[in-house]
Amino acid sequence: MANWQGFTLTEKGLQLQAKINAGLATLHFTKISIGSGSSSSSSSSLTDLVKREKDLTIASCTVDGSIVKLVSTLTNTGITKPFKERELGLFATDLDDGEIMFAYMTDTDPDTMPAEGSATVVSKRMTLNLAFSNTGNVSAVLDSGQLVTFADIKTATNDLKLKDNSDSKIASTSWVRGLLNHWKSFKVSQVSDFAEGIIQKLALTSAITAISSLQTNSWFGQLLKMVLTASGVKYHIADNGYVCLGSFFGGLIIQWGITRSQGDYDTWTEQFPIQMSKVYVCSLTRHAEDGAPYIVRIKNLYPDRFDWSDSDTNGNHGWGNNNFFIAVGSN
Repeated sequence: MANWQGFTLTEKGLQLQAKINAGLATLHFTKISIGSGSSSSSSSSLTDLVKREKDLTIASCTVDGSIVKLVSTLTNTGITKPFKERELGLFATDLDDGEIMFAYMTDTDPDTMPAEGSATVVSKRMTLNLAFSNTGNVSAVLDSGQLVTFADIKTATNDLKLKDNSDSKIASTSWVRGLLNHWKSFKVSQVSDFAEGIIQKLALTSAITAISSLQTNSWFGQLLKMVLTASGVKYHIADNGYVCLGSFFGGLIIQWGITRSQGDYDTWTEQFPIQMSKVYVCSLTRHAEDGAPYIVRIKNLYPDRFDWSDSDTNGNHGWGNNNFFIAVGSN
């Protein structure tokens, strides 16, 4: 389990901080780097990571009094070999020396970063808080392509002049429109906790609100429809129709219909509205409008059809049409 020991300013960092305190420089962060090395010498004397593994861009940089808060995301994208996350460096710009490693910290119980393509997909949200006696003007090189969270999205749009209240913003098209105007480079693939955010939204949404969203053309409703469609949910509501419940329900399919065959035959064949890989049960009920004592029987079941017959007690065949069936199967 990670146990980061806190930042130590490097000698270069102390020099830059002295210039900042004297009003001769401003603090401008450029990146965060993570590595797997360890050093027996003083960390303040280091000018770079002992063994750099990955450079991270900065998603946001905010100042609250003497506290500077930096946010970034560490993923295993591009990692070819697993490594221990033993060291972390914060880099900044010095007008005299260029880019320097401003601060350094180590982890005494480091996590292992798996390689890309392994069974584990990593996306760690990192928040670094630094306290300074004189922050002056603090800035950072920000990456608009950084992974964001649902909280980031909601925070970024809190000040937007939208008519929606805070409880409905996430499910409204105007909220999304405001977001896209505010964050022009936003992509769903950049939301590191997109799936978790959707699940949380579902959990916080009442059944009535969820149904209302699905019945309208809201962003939330459209998103749910996309998820259900991707899982294989589909339907056809008609006299002969079906409902496919998708992978969330084991690929279960329920279908129904009215037989269309006509004629005096020993066996009729009726097509299912949709083909199934497996047919578990099929029930047939005779349309007894004429009151005749005919008996219907299903003779054979196939993935796309079934064979059936009807006859009276004397063995005479019925006409074949307008009988009701319902079948249950799966893909």
